[in-house]
Amino acid sequence: MGPLVAIGGVHVSGDKVGLLEKAINDLCARTGFPSGQQFKWSPGKKDTFMKTKLIGEARVTFYQELCELGIQNGSSACVVIEDSRRRTALSGSESHEIDVTSLFLERANWTFSREITDGVVVVATPGGGTKAQEKFILHSITLLEKGTRYSKFNRIPLPILTSKARHVRLLQFADIVTSCTTARVAGESTYSPEIFEFLKPMFRKDMSRIGGVGVKLHPDFVYANLYHWLLGDTHWVKHNTGVPLPRPGRPYYDAPDDVSNTTGTLKS
Repeated sequence: MGPLVAIGGVHVSGDKVGLLEKAINDLCARTGFPSGQQFKWSPGKKDTFMKTKLIGEARVTFYQELCELGIQNGSSACVVIEDSRRRTALSGSESHEIDVTSLFLERANWTFSREITDGVVVVATPGGGTKAQEKFILHSITLLEKGTRYSKFNRIPLPILTSKARHVRLLQFADIVTSCTTARVAGESTYSPEIFEFLKPMFRKDMSRIGGVGVKLHPDFVYANLYHWLLGDTHWVKHNTGVPLPRPGRPYYDAPDDVSNTTGTLKS
């Protein structure tokens, strides 16, 4: 794998947004977070409580309780991950960052459509300063207006909204989901495996599989066997056809950390 680019989020129904936000706030208070301090997968210098106090088993317990709150409130999760050394999934994407955003919005719109409702997408304010933020918002507006080959985004009536993650516990939850999943896919073996198991019940499913729905890897032509080892999928679904997993001749045929069974040349 090359360097990975990822975006992910947590879907919460409108009637549960306030309940889950409050429940996570209460969990943080019980855990001992000082007022105004956020939680995140990789705490920084300002996140002193999590960096120095919430460590070891205490942090694992916190993540477990966090995931349980999400499940109890009917939340689902979706993470899109791309190998940045491969071609983008959509030919018109200017970058892998735009590409994963497009794939994520397709799946968000699909979820809203299945529930016969409209939805709002809220993202953590992008880093890089005001210009980077404005560029992201402009790209997002254009994307929602034009749609993609596979989606017209007819269930996302408002532009993408942004907020500082420090002020919204649900955005902090989304950070845990996305960062842990990306670390697990990348092969990190110290911290992510145990937490990833807490997350797995939240990933969206369709036709009994998570791959391509709750977790989308691109190009999955190359990486589909990871759907089997990491998510338990028995088939890779492509164009409504199920291909048994693990698939011979593809990386990770024998194990999620073994690429030795690749045969021939895979291009994408």
